[in-house]
Amino acid sequence: MLLFLTLLLFPLLTLSHPPTKRPGHGHRPPYHPPHHPNMCNYNAPGSRYFYLSDVTYESHIVYSTPAHLAVSYANLDFNLTNNAAYDASCTGSSSGGPSPVYFTWPQLQSCEEADGASGNATWIYIGYEKNLQVNETWTCGGHQYLGYGNVTLNLECETESWNNPNWTMGELYHTEDVTCKPISLPLIPTVVRTD
Repeated sequence: MLLFLTLLLFPLLTLSHPPTKRPGHGHRPPYHPPHHPNMCNYNAPGSRYFYLSDVTYESHIVYSTPAHLAVSYANLDFNLTNNAAYDASCTGSSSGGPSPVYFTWPQLQSCEEADGASGNATWIYIGYEKNLQVNETWTCGGHQYLGYGNVTLNLECETESWNNPNWTMGELYHTEDVTCKPISLPLIPTVVRTD
């Protein structure tokens, strides 16, 4: 009976409780004032950039039986720094099927901005293109600004697969984990005044 309940409830529990956030991600970043709070001339050299740090991608597939996919998801996390605005922590997940393909359609994800931030940041990741699009709004000198841009993520990833050769009911049959090395990179956005 216990075996039956385990097989019945394990998939429901794993799917009803999304994966936990990685330490350092998915929470409101500490308050940091804008790096150049009075620099609102975004045409000046060096005044226009986003910096993406600790960009981390991982995915997980778990089969509880040869025919039953129990878990399939991916996470993408990064920190966003805008030298004219506030820092943000960005994290998102994508559910998948039996193939390790995630973030297959444009899904708008939100970032957690620091307390006191004057705007917000959103992003979209297209997995098959490895293309990350970032948008952020903020206020500077009493005016509203929008910065947007995209970058290709050149991720170095490792895949670790495991099969249970002596599988019996109640045990895991197969797992596949993809883990990518964290990367950091600049993104030069287009900046427009919106008021």
